[in-house]
Amino acid sequence: MAEPRSNGGWAGRRFQRILATHFERGKSSIRGRRTSSVRRRKAGRDLTGFFDQVHRSSNVFDYGVQSLASTREGDRYRTNLVVRRYGEALFPVDVLVTFRNGERVTEHWDGAARWKLYTFERPVQALSAQVDPDRVLLLDVNYTNNSNTLEPKGRAAAAKWSMKWMVWLQDCLLSWAALV
Repeated sequence: MAEPRSNGGWAGRRFQRILATHFERGKSSIRGRRTSSVRRRKAGRDLTGFFDQVHRSSNVFDYGVQSLASTREGDRYRTNLVVRRYGEALFPVDVLVTFRNGERVTEHWDGAARWKLYTFERPVQALSAQVDPDRVLLLDVNYTNNSNTLEPKGRAAAAKWSMKWMVWLQDCLLSWAALV
């Protein structure tokens, strides 16, 4: 099954071109009518609100997955996903849901509401959900809350951290042996 295309391209490539244009022209500030018209022309929409949030306020960007549940109802699964805007600043983000059969669904959320509920009916259970999977919004202050999974990775995490601690202990013992 083909993967749906993400809307992250707008925010990624166009936004990067907007900022690059300002830096190329030697702008030290992104204020004024002229820069506002450049932003509008490059993005195809008015980004004054975004720049006001970033430069003229103390609002923070923080989007995350509040809850993910997939319950069996007969021969199908109903998946409820609640994504949440924890910060005050607004930015459109993509929401990616991955199902056990490998199907991936990308939804576009304007990010204006404090939270949004997505419901999916599928023959298989959901595996994970992620807000801003392409990491377009680099100003997100807490990236650790951007995803959730229904399949715990406890064993893999324990193995990874035990190996890191083992290397650290080995380095300490080697350093101590050099002093003895």
